[in-house]
Amino acid sequence: MSGLANSTAEDTAATKDKDGSTTQSGEPNKPVEDRPHERYTEGDCVLISSDRVIFKIQGYHVQSASTVLRDAMTQDPEAPETYHIEFDDKDNETADIVTLFLDHMTGYLASSHGADVDKARKSLKFARKWDSPTFNQRVLSNLALRMYQDGKLAPDDIFLIGAEYDSSLLCAAAIRRGGMWSWSSPKEGSTAREWAGGNRIGRSSMIPTFWHCTDFLINQRYTWALNMATQKWQGTGFPTFPTDAEWAQVADKFEVLVTEST
Repeated sequence: MSGLANSTAEDTAATKDKDGSTTQSGEPNKPVEDRPHERYTEGDCVLISSDRVIFKIQGYHVQSASTVLRDAMTQDPEAPETYHIEFDDKDNETADIVTLFLDHMTGYLASSHGADVDKARKSLKFARKWDSPTFNQRVLSNLALRMYQDGKLAPDDIFLIGAEYDSSLLCAAAIRRGGMWSWSSPKEGSTAREWAGGNRIGRSSMIPTFWHCTDFLINQRYTWALNMATQKWQGTGFPTFPTDAEWAQVADKFEVLVTEST
């Protein structure tokens, strides 16, 4: 075996996860210990997040939120009156996502919920996997609310989330918040992608002419509707931006076009 192959084999063996028992240093992995959630401590249904946090809750909350989760509930052989679900997705089924899911289902809503766009994306993936339309809609509605409360949420990011999850209402809300949001030069060391179309610095980030093709293709019907509604501002001359009133008109036209193209 060549030196490169040896090195590769050693690296592969050393990067096993906890099921493989070793770390990159070759030392045994320490198993993650189960620990109880600070609030969800009572109930006949036990949920275990992928990072080993134990939630106890009344099963009817889970059953009403998702028929898929209801079917996934198994009886604990040591406690037949208790149901059990164990999550394994290390990205989208961690304790913070399961907490957000249960908080929405039980009506416990902290003021900070939804402020993190990355957490919202993970929550939506959780909702899609487990077919929970109620959770899906609440996350989308919360994103729209946070966008109006927090001026730091980029409307193009929100639009693309709405497009991915087929929410024309969220997309229209993002359009109305288009304002003067524009593309800027990537910061030094940033992993931001270069735009293949040339120079878009100073252009509105809500004009799809200046998007990456991968973003454009997330939901072609939605992007086509926004493209049609913003034709006036798509020129390559001096950058211009719609006024707030014009953004509202763009949003209205977008909704009409999406409806008519269904």
